[in-house]
Amino acid sequence: MGKFHNVFCALFGHSKIVSMCWGYVSCGRCGQQLGDKLCGAYDTEDKVVIGHNCDICRANYKKLRLRDKLFCQNPFKEEE
Repeated sequence: MGKFHNVFCALFGHSKIVSMCWGYVSCGRCGQQLGDKLCGAYDTEDKVVIGHNCDICRANYKKLRLRDKLFCQNPFKEEE
């Protein structure tokens, strides 16, 4: 992730497309840590988790605006 992505998130807000690793939740665009699910302190109810292909993430993806999808990777891309 480059500085451009950090600036974009600072101006328009972090994406609702997120990545998760060991309970920590990060923005799918700039990679900044947004919170953690270890203590239940971050709600991912309306988010799309990169790598998930579940019905909830698919439904949430349809609700996202363009600014959430812009400059983010495809969250449903198959691992190579």
